Amino acid sequence: MSQQNKTTLQSCINNQLADNTTGNITAANIRDNLINITDSLLFNSGSQSITGSLIVTGSINNLLIGTGGGNVSSNISIGATTNFSPSATGCNNFAAGNSALGANTIGAYNTSIGFASLVLNTTGCNNTAIGCRALGANSTGANNTAIGNLALRFNTSGSNNTAIGNSALGTNTTGSNNTAIGQCALQLNTSGSNNIAIGFNALNTNIIGSNNTAIGNLALCSNTSGSNNTAIGFNALRCNTSGSNNIVFGQNAGCLFSGSSSNNIAIGFAAGPSTNTEESNKLYIASGSGTPLIKGDFAAKTVNINNILQLPVLTTTPSPAAEGMIIVSGSGANTHIYSYLNGVWKQLNNWYYFKTYIA
Repeated sequence: MSQQNKTTLQSCINNQLADNTTGNITAANIRDNLINITDSLLFNSGSQSITGSLIVTGSINNLLIGTGGGNVSSNISIGATTNFSPSATGCNNFAAGNSALGANTIGAYNTSIGFASLVLNTTGCNNTAIGCRALGANSTGANNTAIGNLALRFNTSGSNNTAIGNSALGTNTTGSNNTAIGQCALQLNTSGSNNIAIGFNALNTNIIGSNNTAIGNLALCSNTSGSNNTAIGFNALRCNTSGSNNIVFGQNAGCLFSGSSSNNIAIGFAAGPSTNTEESNKLYIASGSGTPLIKGDFAAKTVNINNILQLPVLTTTPSPAAEGMIIVSGSGANTHIYSYLNGVWKQLNNWYYFKTYIA
């Protein structure tokens, strides 16, 4: 190295590594000056490179690769633009990606990986954002996990949410305690809380509905404001928009309950109305479209059984008996239908009497 180049190099590093007497750079000087890094390790301009290994045997309070990094310890910042506000006091954050955690002030224990992830966060803590613009609008929300591009993109103050998948919970702003797993799951939710959506487009259009559980692709995908619904199965409760308190199990179960249909139960493949219908307080147990095996009306307190109701034959009447019980009891030709009415077992000799006593 020429004397001129050595002088330039020494000037660039302000003689921090050079011997004060001779001006020479020695291994001992480097060791003495680099053995303890108590402030920040900073690579922020030019084209510095490490061709071997960077080995730190002690601890580094800040590791800042890129412009910015704040002024407090225990942060790690990797990105080409500012990752922490220069006046930030938040600690124990990890940011990797252009503008990741760019506006953070006092927020702590956040992990941000991806372009503009958690870029507007200021005071929110304990958030994890992985993906382009994941939790990008979050400012004060805490304890959120967003994995996927645009996951929880517009969340501002909602907390305790988990979003895994592209655009999952993408427009959520203040809703809390939601779990969305799958592309576009709970995508349009804004303030609805305590929802669980697992599957592609599950609860996709929900906005303010709360306490819903949708498991399966397209389950409850048209719901906007309905609450307290449970839909398990592909396409389950697909057309419901504002109805509440529905329970459906099975592929396409309840998929034609529409509008504000509420308080329904549908169990089985395609169980429910066979055409797009708004109805409430109904029971369907079926396997396929058409007339269900069992259909009930909770409001009218009626049950219709399609085809045959088969009762076992008892050799003795049950004791104790309850008013309204119906049994088949006896042996051979002496087998009859009995009903317990007004404290007495009464034999029903034919269908006419059966209907009369029950009525």
